[in-house]
Amino acid sequence: MRIPLKQESGNLAIQLDSMVIKLIDFHIQPCPWNDRSPQILLKMKIKSQSNEYETALSYYEINNSQIQNNFPLAIGKYLFNLDIRKDSVDLLISRLRIGDTFVFDRKYKKGITIDGLTITYDYGTTANLIDENGDFDGYKITDSFKLSENGEEEVVSFLYVSTGVAKDNVSVNNWKGYKIEVSDNYYEHEPLSLKVTKE
Repeated sequence: MRIPLKQESGNLAIQLDSMVIKLIDFHIQPCPWNDRSPQILLKMKIKSQSNEYETALSYYEINNSQIQNNFPLAIGKYLFNLDIRKDSVDLLISRLRIGDTFVFDRKYKKGITIDGLTITYDYGTTANLIDENGDFDGYKITDSFKLSENGEEEVVSFLYVSTGVAKDNVSVNNWKGYKIEVSDNYYEHEPLSLKVTKE
């Protein structure tokens, strides 16, 4: 599904299964006022039965060779993405599939569902790493997820360090034939990403 976005109020609500997604704010900032201010921001309010929360898709062009964003974002059974062109921005919505790499939103209590597997965020901890000289050396992170399928569930923890070295930021666990990769480059302020494949 492709939805052209408009900066003025004119973006419609979207119904996906039991979810209603309202596009509540969309703006483009050609010249950000600082390096943490997004050039493109789409705020969404998501309502599913009795649950409601807000999230956003954001895009930063730090320089010509470095872009930072928080999409594709997984919500429920779907991936939300932005297609950014010179004169337009479209919201893309597609079904979440095995093998997709996606940003996981810790705030969404219902989590994501992919091929019968449901993943919800349980808890997380972050601690500073100190080197032998007493200087800051990155972060030690634990993210725990509740995994459930066919009535079975288990809380599985992923432990990794975040030091600015890409290989350090990934943790892998296997559960009931699924391989789950978690990547959280907290050191570089990048969002929590997951990838689920079959073993």
